[in-house]
Amino acid sequence: MTQLFARAMDFVEAAENADSLTTLKEELRQALGEFGITDFSVYTRGAAGIAADLTHMNPTWLDHYRGNTLHNVDPAYHLALQSSGAFTWSQVESGRLSDSARALFDDCRDALKVDSGLVIPSHDETGFVGLAALFHEGPEFDTRTRAALKLIVIDAVERARDLQEGAPMEAACPLTHRQRELLSYCAEGQSDWAVSQILGISESVVNKHIEGAKSA
Repeated sequence: MTQLFARAMDFVEAAENADSLTTLKEELRQALGEFGITDFSVYTRGAAGIAADLTHMNPTWLDHYRGNTLHNVDPAYHLALQSSGAFTWSQVESGRLSDSARALFDDCRDALKVDSGLVIPSHDETGFVGLAALFHEGPEFDTRTRAALKLIVIDAVERARDLQEGAPMEAACPLTHRQRELLSYCAEGQSDWAVSQILGISESVVNKHIEGAKSA
């Protein structure tokens, strides 16, 4: 296992042992900090709005963004609602944007003192359920780093949903979204190794989730 995925797996284990959103948020802050990410917004959305919020960000910028409902003009947010794949700021900025949308990226860079952003949406069979926006200095992350970060934040979103009391959940099903996803591949006859290659995670992680599903 590479060092990147070893870091990701350290977080998965720590998240599993987290007994509160506060603890989970601190574990996430430490894990992302090892990748040079100091500001991030990670949340899972429920039927009535944000169900669990793990955001760690410059409070002045956060208040400005939320107070002025800037998600209405944020093209990254709009894309995350539609796409289940991770994407970078540069990918969004290469498209056709309004002046206000471009200004938002510039303002965010100035406020957070960052160069790049990586957005990782989270979707299940009901649609959009969460979002991670990771901000960092320097060039964009390479493919392997993005894959490790995706593992971390998707696990964080799922664990946050488990921990949040009263958050809308698929109450009739005791399995997590990740467990259901892996079981769907197994139902197609895919081996643990094949699934690990498809999702970019280790075979041992696949096996752990499968075994957890069996005992749920």
